[in-house]
Amino acid sequence: MAAVAGVAVLASAACGDDAAAKPADCTSVTGGRATLVARNLAFDEDCFSVDAGTTVRFRIELRDGPVKHNLAISGLPDGAGKAETPLEAGPKTQTLQVRFSERGRYPFVFDLHANMKGAIHVE
Repeated sequence: MAAVAGVAVLASAACGDDAAAKPADCTSVTGGRATLVARNLAFDEDCFSVDAGTTVRFRIELRDGPVKHNLAISGLPDGAGKAETPLEAGPKTQTLQVRFSERGRYPFVFDLHANMKGAIHVE
């Protein structure tokens, strides 16, 4: 069963520390789609890079059985604050769609486990 958070958020301002450089091993988002797997209380990716003006559909695969997870992307402008999926136990697949219209760094996190975090670098 798939949970869909059809949140079309227009991310039009940079967030976070602009001085934070994109890591060399950052996963490039192509075709507007990215997958993030939550397993063993960790995400399989901690960095994505995307071109400004791209709408990204994130597929979040929750594989930790009865453990609840979500994805929250913060620092979004225009009063949106953050885009997030609901907190749900796996196994389950969620989706979250976000448009990144300007360059910047947008942090993402699982709300209950601080170690499950990363950033989306918009170039």
